[in-house]
Amino acid sequence: MNETHQVGCAGNFDGNSGVVKLIRSDHEENDVDFVLNTGTDPPYIPVLTLGQFKNITLIRSLKSHGTKRVNGLVLLDTGKPSYLTSDRSCPNEYFSLYQNDSRFNHCQKQQWNLPVDDHRDGIIFDNFPFPVFLLRNRSQIDLLNQKIANHSGDEWPKLSIELKAPMHAAINSVTCLRRSRLSNRFNINGGDVLCDPLGGLNIFHHTINLNLNRTIEKNSVIMFAARQDSFSMFDNLSPGADSVVSSMTTLLAIAQMLNQESIKKQIESITNRSLMFALFDGEAFDYIGSSDTVYQMEQSTFPLIDPLRVPPESNEKYSPINLEHLSHLIELNQLFPQQGSTESNQNIYLHKHLKASKPLKQLIDLIKKESISIANLTIKEIENGIPLPPASAQSFLKKRSDDYFRVLVVTNHEKKYINRFYNSIYDDNHGLNLDQLTTRLTSIATLFGRVAYRLITDSDAEPVSLVANETLIHQLLYCFLVNSNCVQFREVQENSDNTSSNETEPPYSSYVSVYNQNQKKLREVTQLILFRLTGEIISGVNKTQCNQMAEDEKDKQHTYRWMIGDGCIRSTAYMSLTSSPSVDAESMETFDDRFKDYALWTESKWQDISIRMFMMPSFLQQIMTLGLGIIILVFSFLLVWLIDRNAYELFCDNRSRTNGIGGFSPLECQQQSPQVQQIS
Repeated sequence: MNETHQVGCAGNFDGNSGVVKLIRSDHEENDVDFVLNTGTDPPYIPVLTLGQFKNITLIRSLKSHGTKRVNGLVLLDTGKPSYLTSDRSCPNEYFSLYQNDSRFNHCQKQQWNLPVDDHRDGIIFDNFPFPVFLLRNRSQIDLLNQKIANHSGDEWPKLSIELKAPMHAAINSVTCLRRSRLSNRFNINGGDVLCDPLGGLNIFHHTINLNLNRTIEKNSVIMFAARQDSFSMFDNLSPGADSVVSSMTTLLAIAQMLNQESIKKQIESITNRSLMFALFDGEAFDYIGSSDTVYQMEQSTFPLIDPLRVPPESNEKYSPINLEHLSHLIELNQLFPQQGSTESNQNIYLHKHLKASKPLKQLIDLIKKESISIANLTIKEIENGIPLPPASAQSFLKKRSDDYFRVLVVTNHEKKYINRFYNSIYDDNHGLNLDQLTTRLTSIATLFGRVAYRLITDSDAEPVSLVANETLIHQLLYCFLVNSNCVQFREVQENSDNTSSNETEPPYSSYVSVYNQNQKKLREVTQLILFRLTGEIISGVNKTQCNQMAEDEKDKQHTYRWMIGDGCIRSTAYMSLTSSPSVDAESMETFDDRFKDYALWTESKWQDISIRMFMMPSFLQQIMTLGLGIIILVFSFLLVWLIDRNAYELFCDNRSRTNGIGGFSPLECQQQSPQVQQIS
């Protein structure tokens, strides 16, 4: 839900049941007409493939008849379609940099997410009055198809399905959070929370030496940024291969390049310029992470040291960083080559905000100059007059857009996305060549690592050792896209057993989830990877000593961590909880005056989700069963009444009056006797 609408799927608390109807692709029109009009046994649960689900007109016609004729949907993953996206053609359009510009708002100049020309609205932002379930397990799909084939006739009983996905929230975020606050306020044991604000974990690393206690100069911080999240229609299925992993892997490789000992010493010797790496969370939902960062910088509350380790009130002696301190923002966006492309030379596009100022033009010229020495990489500048694509950079440009703030968004597309599976379950590793991707990202990381070195040192000397680590990039791609149980991930996680099973585990989901939730494995492992790549190994220290150093509050800038294979590492990489500035995520208080600038997204609480297949009898059989049950009930009451009425004659014979046989004691039989009752 956002501040005005409810989106997604909802279900009844007692489940949504209906007769199964397979929507065949070769008889789609007739089958849909049967479900919506001619079928005599509604409600139905249509079963269709994900390839059919991309037909938004079909899905919305089914949705419009819920829940009288359609009581749920079951989708089958039978193979990767030619395209599928859950998002709008203009992602994040209502909180865009151009939302108040009549020339460019709603992507009038360029619709970015267009896998097909007639795609406009994102299906994830529709409000479904019934549950939508996805089956991906091959054996489950085969079983369902077999049952459908065996029970496809008109005879009863008929194959039916019950879908359970009850959601507690309703209406919109503002209403839901208010109800949750009231429930907590009037319940001493804590009330029912109906929904939670979306929120995640931003990740940062910088080279600002806070221990020198110096003032940060204006236009002195060079920021490299990428996003961490994507979404899809289905829970825990947001791989984000191109939309997230491509740029995140490249940024990590750049950070590792610049942490080489000789390069790091040169960077640290420069006192008037600094580097910052930022990974923003919640960007798929109207730029939650980047807008929160901008708001903190405006309020001079942006944390330059780990806020989860050192309370913000302990940081007052450190100079705050504001938007005026930023000189550059280079955002890495979607970077994979077009799927199926065999071209060795791939273009990289530099997007700017409408036109290039003189300082920005100098940056673009530097990038082009550095790219000359890198094979199979062509840099192209987007022409003037074209707005930026959806990117975190828009959050910063809303608040600062002068000529000395140089902003570029680096992508693999000139106009519309070449990623035909943007924000969907198919933005994954299938169809990707890891070796080809590794070569491409190595070239991109090498280029922008050298650009960062030039910007920091202002040196023309060629840094011979400044080349991205190709092996590292291949390992990261494998871990992020193929196997989350990889060695690199296990090594950085303190509670992981590096000798554990080598079984392949699915990649971590990139969905942002709700604020302060414990299960955010992708963010946690990414921060640990960045910590390791940017850290300094402290020699001669054992694990106990390392943990003691981590608890020492004298060095607040650095965090110390013991890692398998490396020992004690010191780094400035840290995470920061993030949520929309329009809500206090802890108290759930909302700020109405901020809704214009900052989105408010929440996620409903839900109970256990389940799907059950069964045979449904005909309506006549149900009525007959009900009638028979009523008859048996009435007969049972009558029988009990008659037995109770004649209990004396039935159970009190001569022997039971004397010996207590037959269920009554002698005294009870005397009390039950009509003569005794009459005398009394």
